[in-house]
Amino acid sequence: TGYYKVNLSTLNATAIIKSENEAVYNASDLASSNLAYRDAKNTPVTNVVRNNGIAIYPNPVVNKTFAIQFDKMPAGNYTIEISDINGKKVIAKTLNINGVQNEKINMPKSSATGLYFIKVVNSNGNAVYTDKFVVE
Repeated sequence: TGYYKVNLSTLNATAIIKSENEAVYNASDLASSNLAYRDAKNTPVTNVVRNNGIAIYPNPVVNKTFAIQFDKMPAGNYTIEISDINGKKVIAKTLNINGVQNEKINMPKSSATGLYFIKVVNSNGNAVYTDKFVVE
């Protein structure tokens, strides 16, 4: 008698010792549509890349137009990727950057107001800048 954890691939069962901070469900709970799950801790996004050589303005964006300023970036090709809050890529544009440069970006007319993410990727495929901005 007791609780068991079953590996569905191998059908091996191991006994579970119930602790105070762990929930255990009976088979009858599964029949009544209660599902066993383990709470996971939220982990912060740590892949934000800051770069003093790149800035976007204005933020918030008005009239679906903004500028990206490149200041003393190593010369080369960079790809600008803009995604909406759902991760759908709305712009992917490759630029040849030579030192100090301003690039005007026009969001698609169909772009909804809200939060967007920008990523600038160098020719090696490495993100050199990531940030978020708001379109009003």
